[in-house]
Amino acid sequence: MGKKINIFLQVGYGLLLISECITMYLGRIHYYDVARLLTSVIFILLTYEGDKTEVKNLYLYTTIAFVIIADILTMFCNGFLFYIGLSIFTVSYLSIAAILYRNRRIRERKNIPPVLSILAIFLILLLILFYFVPDIRETILWTHTVIHTIVLGIILVWAIKVNRGWNGKKPLYIYVALLIVLANICYFTDIILLNSQYILMRIFVISFHGTYLFLLSTSINKYNKTEETIVHQVIASSN
Repeated sequence: MGKKINIFLQVGYGLLLISECITMYLGRIHYYDVARLLTSVIFILLTYEGDKTEVKNLYLYTTIAFVIIADILTMFCNGFLFYIGLSIFTVSYLSIAAILYRNRRIRERKNIPPVLSILAIFLILLLILFYFVPDIRETILWTHTVIHTIVLGIILVWAIKVNRGWNGKKPLYIYVALLIVLANICYFTDIILLNSQYILMRIFVISFHGTYLFLLSTSINKYNKTEETIVHQVIASSN
């Protein structure tokens, strides 16, 4: 992608993110939904690398797909579709955790740890229970919150480890992790403690959410270049 086009998309992404905040503040929910989807489309174009795309970008594209689907489903205010959206958001964080783990293991190239798969299985079980056993939905929501919190903890810890183990200019993963945690704190504070009475909290969530996605993409691009350098060094040393 050309540098000018990339800058144009970055500016477009920023403007759409601002428009999300404005339309939410003004209570224009339909316009907000449109802006939210357009922001996702711009972000896809911003991260797409065309013929240069490799398997190592899979986690990023998976995360984007999950976030877009979750955005659509959480437009429904309640019920099963809304819960599916919340679950997919949690799965998107599992994908981010996988990205961080891969960055920790550039040289070893170890498989993704089983803890992420186990948490994903638990989420699927909760979805099944939520649909077939409606009487315990409140308990399921609290259980889901616990799993969600565990995933956030994993992201934060692994982001710190990536930051410590990185030579040279540090990637932005620690800021990605902090923004994710802040977005979720604001979201659950707004929903559980404030009963969605303060629109400013939702604007914070939108801002943190959009910014962490942008920083995540930037960090992955830096990681890909670093990985290529390391692979070339390993090949050269073996020869």
